[in-house]
Amino acid sequence: MIRLVLLLLFTDTVVSSELVKNQLVVDGLTRFYAINEIHAKELKPLIIALHGGGSRWDKFAYKTTQSTLLNAVNDKQVVVIFPQGIKNHWNDGRKHLDNGIDDVNFISSLIDYSIKNYGVDKSKIYVVGFSNGGFMSIRLAIELPDKIMGVAVVSAQLSEALQHKKMKGNVSFMLINGSQDPIVPYMGGEMKSFRFAKSRGTLLSTQETLSYFLKANQCNKDKEKTYFNNKKFDKTSISIENYSKCKDNTRVKLITVNGGGHTWPGGKQYLPVKLIGKVSREIDAGKEVIDFFLKQ
Repeated sequence: MIRLVLLLLFTDTVVSSELVKNQLVVDGLTRFYAINEIHAKELKPLIIALHGGGSRWDKFAYKTTQSTLLNAVNDKQVVVIFPQGIKNHWNDGRKHLDNGIDDVNFISSLIDYSIKNYGVDKSKIYVVGFSNGGFMSIRLAIELPDKIMGVAVVSAQLSEALQHKKMKGNVSFMLINGSQDPIVPYMGGEMKSFRFAKSRGTLLSTQETLSYFLKANQCNKDKEKTYFNNKKFDKTSISIENYSKCKDNTRVKLITVNGGGHTWPGGKQYLPVKLIGKVSREIDAGKEVIDFFLKQ
């Protein structure tokens, strides 16, 4: 306790890597989320991190990502919130997940609450999501561009259900997808958890998803391309397309994990390779996401 008081007295910022569970009533429902404890004199960026389908906020924060998101903000003045979806899912716009829950309003309300109560800078709101959380992040980019400055998506693409919706503003967008993802097909098509499972919706390809956001953000076609393969033992490599000349200083970036699966690069091999594909060790997705957001 004495040490904490001294830190508060002699520094502007105290950041805790511990996440504290809290709740917020939205649309008559008690919704839960976890937040890092941070005390700073200045307004802070907010990063909302959305777990995958069938998962939980804590599993995403500590296991799927191997704490890479938390580690990447450990020495920065950033508020990170891990919300919890109803029955471990998000209503991301695909028909089979339409449970009548308005998750867009939940995240919108959570943003408003954070600005009011956590000292968040309303001009620096970001969302990152994995799988179902990634699909939800895409929906938020389309439907809440007035509140969200940037979105990062891992292992997800634009669904057919949302492809005709037009963004009402400009949102920086980063996509990290594995070329050998057995669940979210890189080239688009039907999404299935395994060969004979029920369809989880039809998806646009990774390149079509990229094109949607390039058009929405009115990006110049000029791009920077990068390729590297530094850790050959994991049998993956990285290809990057970076578009930095977009409207309102937005950016669009695609990171393709060649040989990668339905996984968080730098995270945990949470299921066998036969089921979800390989985890790449070429990059730390947590660091990539935080750098993309905070360098805007």
